[in-house]
Amino acid sequence: MSTIINISSIATATVLQSMHTVDSEFRRSGRTISLMLIGKKTGIDDLPDELIREIMFTIMEPSTRSEKVDDKLSIISPIVSENNPITPFPLTRVCRRWRRIACTTKSLWKSIAIIEPSFKHVHRVKLWLTYGDGYKLDIMLRQSYSVGDEERRATAEILTMLVQRIQKWSNVEFHFTENELPSLIAHHMRHPNPSVLQTAIISHQSRHMDIKERARDVWGSLQETPLKHLKWISPAPAMAFSSANIQTLNTSCFTFQVLLDTLRLCPNLSSIDVELLNVPPMDADHLEYRVEYPNLRSVAMKGHKTDIATFLRLHCLPSLTSLELDPIDVTSFIHLRGLILRSECTLRQLALEVRNVQALDVAGWLEQDFFQELETLSISGAEINDHVLLMLTCPPLRGNRPTYFEKLKFLFLGQLMSNVDDGTFLRMLGSRFWTPQGAPPKTELEKAGFLVATKTNPMAMYEVMINSCAERMAESKDKNWRHWQNPFY
Repeated sequence: MSTIINISSIATATVLQSMHTVDSEFRRSGRTISLMLIGKKTGIDDLPDELIREIMFTIMEPSTRSEKVDDKLSIISPIVSENNPITPFPLTRVCRRWRRIACTTKSLWKSIAIIEPSFKHVHRVKLWLTYGDGYKLDIMLRQSYSVGDEERRATAEILTMLVQRIQKWSNVEFHFTENELPSLIAHHMRHPNPSVLQTAIISHQSRHMDIKERARDVWGSLQETPLKHLKWISPAPAMAFSSANIQTLNTSCFTFQVLLDTLRLCPNLSSIDVELLNVPPMDADHLEYRVEYPNLRSVAMKGHKTDIATFLRLHCLPSLTSLELDPIDVTSFIHLRGLILRSECTLRQLALEVRNVQALDVAGWLEQDFFQELETLSISGAEINDHVLLMLTCPPLRGNRPTYFEKLKFLFLGQLMSNVDDGTFLRMLGSRFWTPQGAPPKTELEKAGFLVATKTNPMAMYEVMINSCAERMAESKDKNWRHWQNPFY
Protein backbone atom coordinates (compact mmCIF):
# COMPACT_ATOMS: atom_id res chain seq x y z
CA MET A 1 0.00 0.00 0.00
CA SER A 2 2.81 2.39 0.83
CA THR A 3 4.32 1.75 -2.58
CA ILE A 4 1.10 2.88 -4.30
CA ILE A 5 0.96 6.05 -2.22
CA ASN A 6 4.57 6.88 -3.03
CA ILE A 7 4.14 6.31 -6.74
CA SER A 8 0.93 8.36 -6.88
CA SER A 9 2.46 11.27 -5.02
CA ILE A 10 5.56 11.27 -7.19
CA ALA A 11 3.44 11.07 -10.33
CA THR A 12 1.24 14.00 -9.28
CA ALA A 13 4.28 16.11 -8.46
CA THR A 14 5.82 15.49 -11.88
CA VAL A 15 2.73 16.09 -14.06
CA LEU A 16 3.68 19.64 -15.07
CA GLN A 17 7.30 18.69 -15.77
CA SER A 18 6.19 15.71 -17.82
CA MET A 19 3.64 17.82 -19.74
CA HIS A 20 6.44 20.15 -20.74
CA THR A 21 8.62 17.18 -21.77
CA VAL A 22 5.91 15.61 -23.89
CA ASP A 23 4.96 18.95 -25.46
CA SER A 24 8.62 19.61 -26.36
CA GLU A 25 8.97 16.18 -27.97
CA PHE A 26 5.80 16.64 -30.01
CA ARG A 27 6.84 20.12 -31.17
CA ARG A 28 10.23 18.82 -32.33
CA SER A 29 8.41 16.22 -34.40
CA GLY A 30 6.19 18.86 -36.03
CA ARG A 31 3.10 18.02 -33.95
CA THR A 32 1.41 19.76 -31.04
CA ILE A 33 -0.36 18.54 -27.95
CA SER A 34 -2.83 20.54 -25.91
CA LEU A 35 -4.43 19.76 -22.57
CA MET A 36 -7.63 21.63 -21.70
CA LEU A 37 -7.48 22.25 -17.98
CA ILE A 38 -9.73 25.34 -17.79
CA GLY A 39 -13.23 24.92 -16.42
CA LYS A 40 -12.59 21.40 -15.19
CA LYS A 41 -10.67 19.98 -12.27
CA THR A 42 -8.32 17.52 -13.94
CA GLY A 43 -6.90 14.55 -12.05
CA ILE A 44 -4.13 12.21 -13.02
CA ASP A 45 -6.67 9.68 -14.30
CA ASP A 46 -7.73 12.20 -16.98
CA LEU A 47 -4.25 12.36 -18.52
CA PRO A 48 -3.62 10.55 -21.82
CA ASP A 49 -1.54 7.38 -21.96
CA GLU A 50 1.36 9.24 -23.59
CA LEU A 51 1.67 11.58 -20.62
CA ILE A 52 1.36 8.75 -18.09
CA ARG A 53 4.18 7.03 -19.95
CA GLU A 54 6.34 10.17 -19.72
CA ILE A 55 5.62 10.34 -15.98
CA MET A 56 6.83 6.76 -15.67
CA PHE A 57 10.07 7.63 -17.45
CA THR A 58 10.53 10.62 -15.14
CA ILE A 59 10.02 8.43 -12.08
CA MET A 60 12.50 5.86 -13.39
CA GLU A 61 15.21 8.39 -14.18
CA PRO A 62 17.76 8.69 -11.31
CA SER A 63 18.74 12.12 -10.03
CA THR A 64 22.44 11.23 -10.37
CA ARG A 65 24.35 8.38 -11.97
CA SER A 66 26.09 7.66 -8.65
CA GLU A 67 22.79 7.11 -6.83
CA LYS A 68 22.83 3.89 -4.82
CA VAL A 69 20.16 1.25 -5.12
CA ASP A 70 17.98 1.57 -2.03
CA ASP A 71 18.05 -1.50 0.24
CA LYS A 72 14.30 -1.28 0.88
CA LEU A 73 13.67 -1.15 -2.86
CA SER A 74 15.75 -4.29 -3.33
CA ILE A 75 13.57 -6.06 -0.77
CA ILE A 76 10.37 -5.01 -2.56
CA SER A 77 11.77 -6.26 -5.86
CA PRO A 78 14.94 -8.35 -5.98
CA ILE A 79 15.56 -7.25 -9.56
CA VAL A 80 16.64 -3.65 -10.04
CA SER A 81 18.42 -1.60 -12.62
CA GLU A 82 21.67 0.15 -11.77
CA ASN A 83 21.24 2.61 -14.63
CA ASN A 84 17.64 3.30 -13.56
CA PRO A 85 17.70 2.31 -9.89
CA ILE A 86 13.90 2.46 -9.44
CA THR A 87 12.44 -0.87 -10.51
CA PRO A 88 9.40 -0.69 -12.84
CA PHE A 89 7.44 -3.34 -10.90
CA PRO A 90 5.78 -0.90 -8.44
CA LEU A 91 4.40 1.00 -11.48
CA THR A 92 2.36 -2.09 -12.34
CA ARG A 93 0.64 -2.00 -8.91
CA VAL A 94 -0.84 1.49 -8.99
CA CYS A 95 -3.96 0.51 -10.93
CA ARG A 96 -5.02 -1.58 -13.90
CA ARG A 97 -4.42 1.25 -16.34
CA TRP A 98 -0.89 1.90 -15.07
CA ARG A 99 -0.20 -1.83 -15.20
CA ARG A 100 -1.32 -1.96 -18.84
CA ILE A 101 0.82 1.04 -19.78
CA ALA A 102 3.91 -0.18 -17.89
CA CYS A 103 3.70 -3.73 -19.22
CA THR A 104 3.37 -2.55 -22.82
CA THR A 105 6.17 0.05 -22.63
CA LYS A 106 9.14 -2.12 -23.51
CA SER A 107 11.76 0.60 -22.97
CA LEU A 108 10.92 0.65 -19.24
CA TRP A 109 12.39 -2.86 -19.06
CA LYS A 110 15.61 -2.20 -20.97
CA SER A 111 18.05 -2.57 -18.07
CA ILE A 112 18.10 -5.42 -15.57
CA ALA A 113 20.39 -6.06 -12.60
CA ILE A 114 20.53 -9.33 -10.64
CA ILE A 115 22.65 -9.23 -7.48
CA GLU A 116 23.43 -12.51 -5.69
CA PRO A 117 20.99 -14.65 -7.72
CA SER A 118 18.49 -16.79 -5.83
CA PHE A 119 15.21 -18.54 -6.63
CA LYS A 120 13.25 -15.36 -5.83
CA HIS A 121 14.81 -13.79 -8.94
CA VAL A 122 13.78 -16.47 -11.42
CA HIS A 123 10.09 -15.57 -11.85
CA ARG A 124 10.82 -11.84 -11.92
CA VAL A 125 13.41 -12.32 -14.67
CA LYS A 126 10.83 -14.23 -16.74
CA LEU A 127 8.33 -11.37 -16.34
CA TRP A 128 10.99 -8.74 -17.05
CA LEU A 129 12.02 -10.42 -20.30
CA THR A 130 8.37 -10.83 -21.32
CA TYR A 131 7.57 -7.14 -20.80
CA GLY A 132 10.73 -5.99 -22.59
CA ASP A 133 10.66 -8.64 -25.34
CA GLY A 134 12.19 -7.34 -28.57
CA TYR A 135 13.88 -4.32 -26.95
CA LYS A 136 17.65 -3.99 -26.60
CA LEU A 137 18.70 -5.18 -23.15
CA ASP A 138 21.34 -4.09 -20.65
CA ILE A 139 22.23 -6.87 -18.18
CA MET A 140 24.19 -6.90 -14.93
CA LEU A 141 24.59 -10.17 -12.98
CA ARG A 142 26.80 -10.29 -9.90
CA GLN A 143 27.34 -13.42 -7.83
CA SER A 144 28.11 -13.31 -4.11
CA TYR A 145 31.59 -13.94 -2.76
CA SER A 146 30.61 -17.42 -1.60
CA VAL A 147 28.31 -19.22 -4.04
CA GLY A 148 26.02 -21.88 -2.54
CA ASP A 149 23.95 -24.53 -4.25
CA GLU A 150 20.82 -22.36 -4.54
CA GLU A 151 22.73 -19.46 -6.07
CA ARG A 152 24.50 -21.77 -8.52
CA ARG A 153 21.21 -23.31 -9.68
CA ALA A 154 19.43 -19.94 -9.80
CA THR A 155 22.29 -18.49 -11.86
CA ALA A 156 21.98 -21.36 -14.34
CA GLU A 157 18.20 -20.87 -14.68
CA ILE A 158 18.51 -17.11 -15.11
CA LEU A 159 21.28 -17.39 -17.68
CA THR A 160 19.25 -19.98 -19.60
CA MET A 161 16.48 -17.38 -19.97
CA LEU A 162 18.87 -14.54 -20.76
CA VAL A 163 20.74 -16.35 -23.54
CA GLN A 164 17.42 -16.86 -25.34
CA ARG A 165 17.53 -13.07 -25.90
CA ILE A 166 21.26 -12.96 -26.62
CA GLN A 167 20.78 -11.29 -29.98
CA LYS A 168 19.24 -8.35 -28.06
CA TRP A 169 22.07 -7.91 -25.56
CA SER A 170 23.33 -4.36 -25.83
CA ASN A 171 25.50 -4.01 -22.72
CA VAL A 172 26.38 -6.86 -20.35
CA GLU A 173 28.22 -7.03 -17.05
CA PHE A 174 28.88 -10.49 -15.58
CA HIS A 175 30.79 -10.97 -12.31
CA PHE A 176 31.36 -14.63 -11.51
CA THR A 177 33.22 -15.74 -8.39
CA GLU A 178 35.75 -18.50 -7.79
CA ASN A 179 35.22 -21.68 -9.80
CA GLU A 180 32.29 -20.07 -11.64
CA LEU A 181 32.05 -19.38 -15.36
CA PRO A 182 28.93 -21.16 -16.60
CA SER A 183 29.58 -23.24 -19.69
CA LEU A 184 26.46 -21.96 -21.43
CA ILE A 185 27.99 -18.46 -21.50
CA ALA A 186 30.93 -19.78 -23.48
CA HIS A 187 28.60 -21.80 -25.71
CA HIS A 188 25.96 -19.17 -26.45
CA MET A 189 28.27 -16.20 -26.97
CA ARG A 190 28.88 -17.70 -30.42
CA HIS A 191 25.34 -16.92 -31.52
CA PRO A 192 24.55 -17.34 -35.23
CA ASN A 193 22.17 -14.35 -35.41
CA PRO A 194 23.49 -10.78 -35.66
CA SER A 195 24.25 -9.26 -32.26
CA VAL A 196 23.84 -5.67 -31.06
CA LEU A 197 26.34 -6.10 -28.21
CA GLN A 198 28.28 -2.88 -27.65
CA THR A 199 29.81 -3.13 -24.17
CA ALA A 200 30.91 -6.16 -22.15
CA ILE A 201 32.36 -6.38 -18.64
CA ILE A 202 33.26 -9.95 -17.70
CA SER A 203 35.13 -10.99 -14.57
CA HIS A 204 35.86 -14.30 -12.88
CA GLN A 205 38.60 -15.48 -10.55
CA SER A 206 38.85 -19.20 -11.18
CA ARG A 207 42.23 -20.72 -12.00
CA HIS A 208 40.91 -24.19 -12.82
CA MET A 209 42.11 -25.39 -16.19
CA ASP A 210 38.64 -26.27 -17.58
CA ILE A 211 37.30 -22.83 -16.67
CA LYS A 212 40.33 -21.21 -18.27
CA GLU A 213 39.37 -23.00 -21.47
CA ARG A 214 35.83 -21.62 -21.18
CA ALA A 215 37.28 -18.16 -20.67
CA ARG A 216 39.33 -18.51 -23.85
CA ASP A 217 36.17 -19.55 -25.71
CA VAL A 218 34.32 -16.46 -24.49
CA TRP A 219 37.32 -14.28 -25.35
CA GLY A 220 37.35 -15.68 -28.86
CA SER A 221 33.59 -15.31 -29.37
CA LEU A 222 33.67 -11.65 -28.30
CA GLN A 223 35.92 -10.93 -31.25
CA GLU A 224 33.12 -12.02 -33.58
CA THR A 225 30.63 -9.43 -32.26
CA PRO A 226 30.33 -5.69 -33.07
CA LEU A 227 31.66 -5.04 -29.56
CA LYS A 228 33.09 -1.54 -29.01
CA HIS A 229 33.98 -1.58 -25.30
CA LEU A 230 35.42 -4.49 -23.32
CA LYS A 231 36.60 -4.86 -19.72
CA TRP A 232 38.05 -8.33 -19.09
CA ILE A 233 39.08 -9.33 -15.56
CA SER A 234 40.40 -12.88 -15.54
CA PRO A 235 43.50 -14.79 -14.42
CA ALA A 236 43.32 -16.80 -17.63
CA PRO A 237 46.01 -15.54 -20.02
CA ALA A 238 44.34 -14.40 -23.22
CA MET A 239 45.44 -14.38 -26.81
CA ALA A 240 45.63 -11.07 -28.62
CA PHE A 241 42.30 -9.39 -29.29
CA SER A 242 41.52 -8.86 -32.97
CA SER A 243 38.64 -6.63 -33.99
CA ALA A 244 38.06 -3.68 -36.28
CA ASN A 245 35.17 -2.56 -34.03
CA ILE A 246 36.77 -2.45 -30.60
CA GLN A 247 37.42 1.09 -29.30
CA THR A 248 38.20 0.68 -25.59
CA LEU A 249 39.88 -2.30 -23.94
CA ASN A 250 40.65 -2.88 -20.26
CA THR A 251 42.36 -6.09 -19.20
CA SER A 252 44.87 -7.57 -16.75
CA CYS A 253 45.82 -10.74 -18.61
CA PHE A 254 48.27 -9.50 -21.26
CA THR A 255 51.93 -10.12 -21.74
CA PHE A 256 53.84 -7.35 -23.45
CA GLN A 257 53.92 -9.29 -26.72
CA VAL A 258 50.13 -9.83 -26.60
CA LEU A 259 49.73 -6.09 -26.00
CA LEU A 260 51.77 -5.26 -29.09
CA ASP A 261 49.84 -7.80 -31.17
CA THR A 262 46.49 -6.39 -29.96
CA LEU A 263 47.47 -2.84 -30.91
CA ARG A 264 48.38 -4.06 -34.36
CA LEU A 265 45.15 -6.07 -34.82
CA CYS A 266 42.74 -3.38 -33.51
CA PRO A 267 43.21 -0.37 -35.80
CA ASN A 268 40.31 1.64 -34.32
CA LEU A 269 41.33 1.21 -30.69
CA SER A 270 41.15 4.60 -28.96
CA SER A 271 41.70 3.63 -25.31
CA ILE A 272 43.62 0.79 -23.66
CA ASP A 273 44.11 0.08 -19.96
CA VAL A 274 46.34 -2.93 -19.38
CA GLU A 275 48.14 -4.46 -16.42
CA LEU A 276 50.90 -6.70 -17.72
CA LEU A 277 51.27 -10.18 -16.32
CA ASN A 278 54.15 -10.73 -13.93
CA VAL A 279 56.40 -12.49 -16.43
CA PRO A 280 60.00 -11.77 -17.49
CA PRO A 281 60.19 -8.67 -19.68
CA MET A 282 60.25 -9.14 -23.41
CA ASP A 283 63.61 -9.11 -25.18
CA ALA A 284 63.02 -6.08 -27.37
CA ASP A 285 66.55 -5.39 -28.58
CA HIS A 286 65.59 -6.48 -32.09
CA LEU A 287 62.52 -4.21 -32.17
CA GLU A 288 63.90 -1.05 -33.70
CA TYR A 289 61.03 -0.03 -35.98
CA ARG A 290 58.48 2.51 -34.79
CA VAL A 291 54.74 2.12 -35.28
CA GLU A 292 52.15 4.90 -35.41
CA TYR A 293 48.66 4.41 -33.97
CA PRO A 294 46.70 7.49 -35.09
CA ASN A 295 43.46 6.65 -33.20
CA LEU A 296 44.91 5.83 -29.77
CA ARG A 297 43.91 8.64 -27.42
CA SER A 298 44.21 7.09 -23.93
CA VAL A 299 46.86 4.67 -22.61
CA ALA A 300 47.10 3.24 -19.08
CA MET A 301 49.91 0.73 -18.72
CA LYS A 302 51.03 -0.99 -15.54
CA GLY A 303 53.79 -3.56 -15.50
CA HIS A 304 57.52 -4.13 -15.78
CA LYS A 305 59.48 -0.90 -16.25
CA THR A 306 61.62 -2.38 -19.02
CA ASP A 307 58.48 -3.10 -21.06
CA ILE A 308 57.19 0.40 -20.42
CA ALA A 309 60.44 1.90 -21.69
CA THR A 310 60.22 -0.31 -24.78
CA PHE A 311 56.62 0.75 -25.38
CA LEU A 312 57.56 4.43 -25.13
CA ARG A 313 60.50 3.96 -27.47
CA LEU A 314 58.66 2.03 -30.18
CA HIS A 315 55.45 3.99 -30.69
CA CYS A 316 54.12 7.23 -32.11
CA LEU A 317 50.70 8.36 -30.81
CA PRO A 318 49.66 11.65 -32.48
CA SER A 319 46.15 11.65 -30.92
CA LEU A 320 47.28 10.86 -27.36
CA THR A 321 45.57 13.00 -24.71
CA SER A 322 45.67 10.78 -21.59
CA LEU A 323 48.60 8.72 -20.29
CA GLU A 324 49.01 6.65 -17.11
CA LEU A 325 52.24 4.75 -16.43
CA ASP A 326 53.18 2.56 -13.47
CA PRO A 327 56.04 2.30 -12.71
CA ILE A 328 58.33 4.88 -14.30
CA ASP A 329 61.80 6.05 -13.34
CA VAL A 330 64.12 8.83 -14.52
CA THR A 331 65.42 6.76 -17.43
CA SER A 332 61.93 5.85 -18.64
CA PHE A 333 60.91 9.51 -18.41
CA ILE A 334 63.50 10.28 -21.07
CA HIS A 335 61.68 7.86 -23.38
CA LEU A 336 58.33 9.41 -22.36
CA ARG A 337 59.59 12.83 -23.39
CA GLY A 338 60.75 11.36 -26.69
CA LEU A 339 57.31 9.80 -27.31
CA ILE A 340 55.49 13.10 -26.68
CA LEU A 341 57.84 15.13 -28.86
CA ARG A 342 57.83 12.53 -31.63
CA SER A 343 54.04 12.25 -31.58
CA GLU A 344 53.44 16.03 -31.44
CA CYS A 345 50.37 15.32 -29.31
CA THR A 346 48.69 17.47 -26.66
CA LEU A 347 48.44 15.77 -23.28
CA ARG A 348 45.45 16.64 -21.08
CA GLN A 349 45.83 13.96 -18.38
CA LEU A 350 49.09 12.54 -17.03
CA ALA A 351 49.37 10.08 -14.12
CA LEU A 352 52.77 8.65 -13.12
CA GLU A 353 53.62 6.14 -10.38
CA VAL A 354 57.33 6.75 -9.98
CA ARG A 355 60.23 4.74 -8.61
CA ASN A 356 63.53 6.14 -7.29
CA VAL A 357 62.61 9.72 -8.27
CA GLN A 358 63.74 12.69 -6.19
CA ALA A 359 62.09 16.08 -5.79
CA LEU A 360 64.81 17.57 -8.01
CA ASP A 361 63.77 15.19 -10.82
CA VAL A 362 60.13 16.24 -10.46
CA ALA A 363 61.14 19.90 -10.68
CA GLY A 364 62.95 19.13 -13.93
CA TRP A 365 59.87 17.37 -15.32
CA LEU A 366 57.68 20.39 -14.58
CA GLU A 367 59.86 22.45 -16.90
CA GLN A 368 58.79 20.37 -19.92
CA ASP A 369 56.62 22.08 -22.52
CA PHE A 370 54.14 19.20 -22.76
CA PHE A 371 53.19 19.62 -19.07
CA GLN A 372 51.75 23.06 -19.71
CA GLU A 373 48.49 21.92 -21.36
CA LEU A 374 47.62 19.44 -18.60
CA GLU A 375 44.19 19.47 -16.97
CA THR A 376 45.02 16.53 -14.67
CA LEU A 377 48.45 15.92 -13.14
CA SER A 378 49.16 13.03 -10.76
CA ILE A 379 52.66 12.05 -9.61
CA SER A 380 52.75 9.37 -6.90
CA GLY A 381 55.78 7.92 -5.17
CA ALA A 382 58.07 10.97 -5.30
CA GLU A 383 58.86 13.28 -2.40
CA ILE A 384 57.74 16.88 -2.90
CA ASN A 385 59.70 19.81 -1.47
CA ASP A 386 59.21 23.58 -1.24
CA HIS A 387 60.88 24.14 -4.61
CA VAL A 388 58.28 22.00 -6.42
CA LEU A 389 55.43 23.75 -4.58
CA LEU A 390 56.76 27.16 -5.56
CA MET A 391 56.94 26.03 -9.20
CA LEU A 392 53.26 25.03 -8.99
CA THR A 393 52.20 28.35 -7.47
CA CYS A 394 50.37 30.60 -9.91
CA PRO A 395 52.23 32.68 -10.94
CA PRO A 396 55.30 30.53 -10.18
CA LEU A 397 57.84 31.74 -7.63
CA ARG A 398 60.57 29.33 -8.83
CA GLY A 399 61.64 27.99 -12.20
CA ASN A 400 62.22 29.53 -15.60
CA ARG A 401 58.64 29.98 -16.80
CA PRO A 402 56.32 32.99 -16.29
CA THR A 403 53.19 30.78 -16.02
CA TYR A 404 52.51 27.20 -15.04
CA PHE A 405 49.57 24.89 -15.79
CA GLU A 406 46.93 27.52 -16.55
CA LYS A 407 44.41 24.75 -17.46
CA LEU A 408 44.99 22.53 -14.42
CA LYS A 409 41.79 21.24 -12.77
CA PHE A 410 42.99 18.18 -10.83
CA LEU A 411 46.31 17.92 -8.96
CA PHE A 412 47.56 14.89 -7.02
CA LEU A 413 51.12 14.70 -5.72
CA GLY A 414 53.12 12.26 -3.64
CA GLN A 415 54.54 12.60 -0.15
CA LEU A 416 55.26 16.13 1.05
CA MET A 417 58.66 16.14 2.73
CA SER A 418 58.59 16.63 6.49
CA ASN A 419 60.44 19.96 6.25
CA VAL A 420 57.97 21.52 3.79
CA ASP A 421 56.76 24.93 4.97
CA ASP A 422 52.99 24.75 5.40
CA GLY A 423 52.71 28.43 4.44
CA THR A 424 54.31 27.67 1.06
CA PHE A 425 51.99 24.73 0.61
CA LEU A 426 48.84 26.71 1.48
CA ARG A 427 49.85 29.68 -0.71
CA MET A 428 50.25 27.31 -3.66
CA LEU A 429 46.79 25.83 -3.06
CA GLY A 430 45.20 29.25 -2.64
CA SER A 431 46.73 30.52 -5.86
CA ARG A 432 45.28 27.57 -7.76
CA PHE A 433 41.85 27.35 -6.12
CA TRP A 434 41.02 31.04 -6.58
CA THR A 435 41.83 33.80 -9.05
CA PRO A 436 42.32 37.12 -7.22
CA GLN A 437 40.57 40.13 -8.70
CA GLY A 438 42.75 41.79 -11.31
CA ALA A 439 44.88 38.68 -11.87
CA PRO A 440 45.17 37.06 -15.33
CA PRO A 441 42.40 34.50 -15.90
CA LYS A 442 43.21 30.82 -15.40
CA THR A 443 41.42 27.55 -14.82
CA GLU A 444 40.90 26.98 -11.11
CA LEU A 445 41.46 23.68 -9.34
CA GLU A 446 38.43 21.50 -8.77
CA LYS A 447 40.21 18.89 -6.66
CA ALA A 448 43.65 18.38 -5.12
CA GLY A 449 45.21 15.56 -3.11
CA PHE A 450 48.53 15.27 -1.24
CA LEU A 451 50.22 12.87 1.14
CA VAL A 452 51.56 14.61 4.25
CA ALA A 453 53.65 13.14 7.04
CA THR A 454 51.99 15.45 9.58
CA LYS A 455 48.82 17.43 8.98
CA THR A 456 49.47 20.73 10.75
CA ASN A 457 46.66 22.81 12.24
CA PRO A 458 46.74 25.35 9.37
CA MET A 459 46.54 22.49 6.86
CA ALA A 460 43.57 20.93 8.65
CA MET A 461 41.76 24.28 8.90
CA TYR A 462 42.43 25.04 5.24
CA GLU A 463 41.15 21.60 4.21
CA VAL A 464 37.87 22.18 6.09
CA MET A 465 37.54 25.67 4.63
CA ILE A 466 38.09 24.53 1.03
CA ASN A 467 35.65 21.62 1.34
CA SER A 468 32.93 23.75 2.95
CA CYS A 469 33.45 26.42 0.29
CA ALA A 470 33.10 23.80 -2.45
CA GLU A 471 29.84 22.60 -0.90
CA ARG A 472 28.43 26.13 -0.75
CA MET A 473 29.41 26.81 -4.36
CA ALA A 474 27.78 23.55 -5.46
CA GLU A 475 24.54 24.58 -3.75
CA SER A 476 24.63 28.22 -4.86
CA LYS A 477 23.00 29.38 -8.07
CA ASP A 478 25.38 32.32 -8.24
CA LYS A 479 28.73 31.13 -9.59
CA ASN A 480 30.29 34.62 -9.60
CA TRP A 481 31.10 34.85 -5.90
CA ARG A 482 34.48 33.13 -6.14
CA HIS A 483 36.39 36.26 -5.13
CA TRP A 484 36.20 35.94 -1.38
CA GLN A 485 38.98 36.79 1.05
CA ASN A 486 41.20 33.94 2.13
CA PRO A 487 41.84 34.27 5.91
CA PHE A 488 45.31 32.68 5.58
CA TYR A 489 46.63 35.46 3.32
